[in-house]
Parts: sequence; structure tokens; C-alpha cells
Amino acid sequence: MKVLVVGCDGKMGQPAVVALEKAGFECIGCRRGDSLKDMLDTQPDVMLDLTEPAVVFEHANLAIEANVPAVIGTSGLT
Repeated sequence: MKVLVVGCDGKMGQPAVVALEKAGFECIGCRRGDSLKDMLDTQPDVMLDLTEPAVVFEHANLAIEANVPAVIGTSGLT
């Protein structure tokens, strides 16, 4: 299974990538400045968003448009 990890360089993203890869998942890292739309065009099986509240809703909408299921792990949402 191919997992697109948005925020892969962050405090939550780094250990998430390690754990996912250890469990046998293929991870694609999306860093600040990368084009999320282009990353979603690679047809990941799921997107894991570990970014910040300011951008997470935009990311979720892009995943919906790309027909990619999303798991939101962003903290600080109210």
C-alpha cells in the first residue's frame, strides 16, 4: 500500500514514516514547498496529513478531488 505522508519532516511525520515503512508500507513524503496536487497525481492509496490547521482543509479538499482517501492527524483543530 502506498501512503502519501504530508508533513513527513515534522514532529509527527518523521516517526510516522518510520513506523509505516517498518510495517511494510511504501511512503511518499510531501514536504513544505512540494506540490501536493502533483503528489496526489501519483495515485497513492491513502493520504496521511500531519501538517497544521492553516492548510489541512485545503489538503483534504485536494485529496477529495483526486479521489484519494485521507486520514487527518493534524493537531490543534477546533
